[in-house]
Amino acid sequence: MIRLEEPPHGWLTLMPGVRARFDPIDRVMVRAARRAVRLFLDENPDLEEVDRQERVSDIFSQTLIRAGMREWEGIGDIDGNVIQPSTPGALDTFMQRAILVEAADDAYVLPWALQDAEKNVSAPSSDGISARATQDMTIATSAAPARKAKDKGAKPARTAKKSRVATPAKVSGTS
Repeated sequence: MIRLEEPPHGWLTLMPGVRARFDPIDRVMVRAARRAVRLFLDENPDLEEVDRQERVSDIFSQTLIRAGMREWEGIGDIDGNVIQPSTPGALDTFMQRAILVEAADDAYVLPWALQDAEKNVSAPSSDGISARATQDMTIATSAAPARKAKDKGAKPARTAKKSRVATPAKVSGTS
């Protein structure tokens, strides 16, 4: 089931004393983030898988944060003067502070990504291996062995303990 609730936006607390106001993540913002990722991948085709995955994730998140952030409280310049994301260079400086970017990513991008991932999967199968199906299934364990089937004419399978009766070999040259 897809829930039509909006992910967090508006004023979000990033850390004690620091809040930021974000617009809702929309299709235009997601397309811009994807374009930024494609550009990065085109410019860096030889990166190792781990480095590439980390950088792609960072670029995607940072692009969404830049596009969605409107204002903040509790952030100032070196002299203690209040500045806003619209101040030249302020958003770039914000993006260089790992603690701020991680906080914005956790509060703004991650909830959206989790909701988006939820929309892109199949519904749990009642007889499959999904988390929901596994919860509901009764699983046989050594504490609760499977019940023996009633005799319906099927022969028991051979096991290592039950050998087949040897058939005598035919004497050569006889019919």
